[in-house]
Amino acid sequence: MKFFHEEISKLKKGKIPLSKLILGRRVRNKAGEHKVLNLTAAALLRELDLGQNTYPGRKIRFAVVGQGRKNPSDRIRMASEIKTGKHSILGQKGDIIYYEALALRAASALLSPFGLSEEELASGGSVQTTLDMWSGKIKS
Repeated sequence: MKFFHEEISKLKKGKIPLSKLILGRRVRNKAGEHKVLNLTAAALLRELDLGQNTYPGRKIRFAVVGQGRKNPSDRIRMASEIKTGKHSILGQKGDIIYYEALALRAASALLSPFGLSEEELASGGSVQTTLDMWSGKIKS
């Protein structure tokens, strides 16, 4: 748990470079054909702006810099932009809320078989208990 919280702290302080936050998503539709404007659709739109194109069935690679931004193509930065150090990545940091939630889900999936819940992981091991939680353990 300590490692998890240290890494989240680094993310919040902007100490994790975008190159370490690149995700890969499988493309199912062509740019502009998405019914929902999710991050994959936003990445495809950004690719068009950059003169690139990823076809359905292939993976698109990007980092999330502002999931809630109004302009969809401004929500992400392409792996190609990050790797070449283009000016479009200057001052950009990973979206803290997005990556913290992603890390929590991933860590929880790995640690739940060992009895560690997502709530315990998020709270650093301390969980608010209620009387209902103990009622099954009390013998009358």
